[in-house]
Amino acid sequence: EVPGVAVADDVDDGPDGEELTNHRSVNTNNNSGLASAFRSSPLLSRAILYSDALQSAVSELFDVPGASIVTILLSEQGIEFGTVGPRSEVWVNVPYHRGQGGMYVGLECYKPNVPLFGIASSSSSSSHQDAIVRTYPLGAFLSGMRGLDIGVETCISVNSRGMMAIQHQVSRDGYFDRSEDGGGKKVKPSF
Repeated sequence: EVPGVAVADDVDDGPDGEELTNHRSVNTNNNSGLASAFRSSPLLSRAILYSDALQSAVSELFDVPGASIVTILLSEQGIEFGTVGPRSEVWVNVPYHRGQGGMYVGLECYKPNVPLFGIASSSSSSSHQDAIVRTYPLGAFLSGMRGLDIGVETCISVNSRGMMAIQHQVSRDGYFDRSEDGGGKKVKPSF
């Protein structure tokens, strides 16, 4: 089992059948359990970044021939990506500075109630106290980042099981909304 890729069989798939009567979903097939599997564990970190800035950082990972995994560190100081190949390595730091513009729309980090595997030591000398450190297959991570080309903002969330969700917000410029209300509803800010 690869952390962040496989889901254990003992995951509660959420409510069944009649409990979904007030849910307005086109597909109420609840057999996959992906959403339930992600939500069944507490969220540890969520970072929303501008896609063009994140694309510059992620592109560095392509420059390591033979690399097969990526290590991701999430903390209140920002995100770091690292990968190692047979002859080279790269470590990219995307720092977060509270109250300043830049690359981030927002960053949230939560301390888990119990110690988890993948939490950096919290010694007072560490620059990344209570950082979340996870390793993922590089190909899977880069596939999740393909939306950076068309994205405006990208959200990276990690739960306590190590599952990562990558979401891209795309611009509506040049597109027509064909929803029931004609797109008349205002879109809420992303953060």
